[in-house]
Amino acid sequence: MLEVGPTRALTAPSAAAAIAQAGDTVRIDPGEYFDCAMWRADGLTIEGAAAGVVLTDKACADKALFVISGNGTMVRDLTLTRVRVADGNGAGIRLEGRDLVLRNVRFVNNQAGMLTVPQPDSHIRIIDSLFQDNGACSERSCVGALMVGPAAELIIEGTGFEGTKGGHHIVSAATSTVLRSSHIADGAVGTAGYGLQYVGAGELRMEDSTLEKGPKSGNRRAEVLAGGDGWGGAGSIELRRNRYTDNSGSSVPLLLNWTGATPVLDGNRVAPGILEASDKGAWLYRLRLVAVTARTFVVEAKDQVKHLAGRIVRAL
Repeated sequence: MLEVGPTRALTAPSAAAAIAQAGDTVRIDPGEYFDCAMWRADGLTIEGAAAGVVLTDKACADKALFVISGNGTMVRDLTLTRVRVADGNGAGIRLEGRDLVLRNVRFVNNQAGMLTVPQPDSHIRIIDSLFQDNGACSERSCVGALMVGPAAELIIEGTGFEGTKGGHHIVSAATSTVLRSSHIADGAVGTAGYGLQYVGAGELRMEDSTLEKGPKSGNRRAEVLAGGDGWGGAGSIELRRNRYTDNSGSSVPLLLNWTGATPVLDGNRVAPGILEASDKGAWLYRLRLVAVTARTFVVEAKDQVKHLAGRIVRAL
């Protein structure tokens, strides 16, 4: 076990990360650490020894407070806050490895709460955590609270997303995306677009959760957007026993379904006059996907022709 704290042999999380071996547990004493860490070993547990462990105001590799490239990591009982980088996407956690569990982790006032790189076999679970006042826009793009690239599974349980600004509360490309017993709320000042944008092609499931679209929301299309490939690529969409409040003044639907799959809607509570689900704009979305696919095909074809021409010239 590696111990970090004022009276411990290691005084900074970065020092523990530099020597951590596979399977180690790193315990961090309460306090404020102006430090970041690159976690490379597999099977690590990184935890606060007690309440009040705060890492703040620093980003490793211009990415995040924690850059995790190891696999099978557990992070718990920490607060990650106030990350800023020049590219506008400084995060509490940047996940570059596979398989992460977060428990009781607070992401507060970062440009992005957590970002992940594509790892199609990765399983991510977030339990009893909080994403508060994250999000930012740069000249190139906006980021929000949680942005998960292609992964096998994203499960979120008992977790709050509050006051997100700039991007969306949650964007997920995980094949299976499950939100359970959680809450998403813009509040009075949050400017997030969607509460959840699902761009995977498998399962979207939301159960027993509360959602609130606020008066300053940056998107009035829906609270939840299911996109996928637009042609029924989402195997299933299930929204059960959720409660949705629309404070935008624009009668925004709970679900905007562009997948082509038929959603299961069971026991959700929405105000009178608010649609539980809509597919408005689905055909335009599909046409755009066709256009993008066609452009990609043309570019790849041109590259192949150039490559073949080069081989012919060299042969001559």
